[in-house]
Amino acid sequence: MSEPTPYEQLGVSDIASFEEVRDARDRLQKEHESDELRQAVIESAYDAILMERLKARQEGKIKVPEGIRFPERAPNPLPSPTLPRLGSSAPVWLANLIDNPNPREIWISFGAATTLIFLAIIAPNAAASAWLPLGLLASVYWLGRKENKFGRGFLIVLVGFILAVLIGIGVGNLSLWADYGERVRSTLIILIMWLVACFLR
Repeated sequence: MSEPTPYEQLGVSDIASFEEVRDARDRLQKEHESDELRQAVIESAYDAILMERLKARQEGKIKVPEGIRFPERAPNPLPSPTLPRLGSSAPVWLANLIDNPNPREIWISFGAATTLIFLAIIAPNAAASAWLPLGLLASVYWLGRKENKFGRGFLIVLVGFILAVLIGIGVGNLSLWADYGERVRSTLIILIMWLVACFLR
């Protein structure tokens, strides 16, 4: 039987990122705190992976971004616009709930929300059965991936969804929107879900 590779010893694939390799090493070290021999094997596997990747990088098999190899040539990054942060007087739970996404994340999620709104407007009868559940799933994914806490993300999205449905029903029932009630409700629900998924964490 062949001896396991360093990747197999850490339980990661050979294309795992440096962060994944490091996290696997840290997790295994914690699991085997009392076993010094096992910890030595884990550390040896981690070192072997690092040495292998360093050698591959020196041989040009791994492309290194220009800014890492030649830091003096790296262009000065443009300051990204940021949303105002909550003041220090805000409760900690509220400050921890509000996110400050970068513009790229805002535009990507806004594009997805706009597409769902467009589909809900042109096919309002399918909104409840197709577009709204799709928007709900997208919101759970988008919010959960920020901190890899999908349970927390699901709860926040569920509360946001209930609030969005109540607002949508209230606004959609106004006489002003009587002819477009379903479209207005779907649009408001998807828009509120986008705000929840994009600006909360």
